[in-house]
Amino acid sequence: MKFIPKTTQTSYQIDIDIESFNIITAWEWDRPAGVDTLAEVLEAKSSACGVDYNGHFGIAIFLTLEIQDDTPAEWDNIQYIIKEWVENAEKLCKQNNIVID
Repeated sequence: MKFIPKTTQTSYQIDIDIESFNIITAWEWDRPAGVDTLAEVLEAKSSACGVDYNGHFGIAIFLTLEIQDDTPAEWDNIQYIIKEWVENAEKLCKQNNIVID
């Protein structure tokens, strides 16, 4: 038997600023029922899977991409989703008097 390992996925850590992380967590802790989390939106609108961010391993978003999906266009899409979601979450926190630490 010939042993030939192949890469099929790559996992990433995307470091983000503390302000954005606090916005994400503030909104997700107090959001109304039925409102999607950033992880749910990323997994629905991009090729990312295994999305996680909880602060335990640092101020970062962790995700995995299949090799065929790991393209500059997909990274542009992921960046857009994160930026748009954080901007909307910040507005919603202010509208709903949710404190951002």
